[in-house]
Amino acid sequence: MSERIRVYQKPTCSKCRATLGLLNECSVEFDAVNYYDVPLTVEELRGLVDKLASRRASCCAKMNRSIANCSLASVSYQMMKSSR
Repeated sequence: MSERIRVYQKPTCSKCRATLGLLNECSVEFDAVNYYDVPLTVEELRGLVDKLASRRASCCAKMNRSIANCSLASVSYQMMKSSR
């Protein structure tokens, strides 16, 4: 079973609203966390950074690229491809 999506958002952020709208439109269940109302702890922030770093390293390895030469755009594309 996959993890439920958690979106850290600020209600006045247009990108946040667009993301929530897209998830709702696609009937994806998620938890929205307003980080202004519920600030993240240092441990939660470290956990997010670790997740991002490990996911990026994994995608770069799949593309046979070093992390130093692996752009965010190429990682995003690889993540989209692998989720299909």
